[in-house]
Amino acid sequence: MIDMRSDISRRAFMAVGAAAGVASLGAMAGCSQQTASPPEPANGAQATEEDEGGQAEMAQEEKLYVVDTFMPKPGDGKSFLDDYMKTYRPMAEDAGMVLVSSTVAPPMWLDNDSNTVQVVWALDDIAVACWAMSSATRYNPAYVEWCAAVRKRVVSRDRSYFASEEYMEVLNNV
Repeated sequence: MIDMRSDISRRAFMAVGAAAGVASLGAMAGCSQQTASPPEPANGAQATEEDEGGQAEMAQEEKLYVVDTFMPKPGDGKSFLDDYMKTYRPMAEDAGMVLVSSTVAPPMWLDNDSNTVQVVWALDDIAVACWAMSSATRYNPAYVEWCAAVRKRVVSRDRSYFASEEYMEVLNNV
């Protein structure tokens, strides 16, 4: 029996995904007869009150998002994510970070190529939570040891910080 998973690459997965996407484009493009209800606000934002025109205003979201993106060495995606959640997650949560999501691309574990693992964290605000997180991890020997071990397991690593557009006004008013 041939293990098809071990022979697929990221490029091959995308080609198969593109073909499947074209086949299901009709349903995805709204050809369904059902009317969808309006989507819920993203990222936990909540509708507040309606203005005179009946439009709901969105509550300002004052969160900072920390996005960790890793490309583990080929074949190590699942093990890497498991170790990340077992080792790093408790340190991050102890430092005040809240796990928002973890995603993997392509959406299957690759044996001969690298997955991309992305983990999104939220911090309540930059004034308190961000600096508390930074000092709680930076001087923690377990965190330093974890970072050193990660360098040996990944092809690339990136940490980015994001905020909602509404929060930018607060962040830029320094």
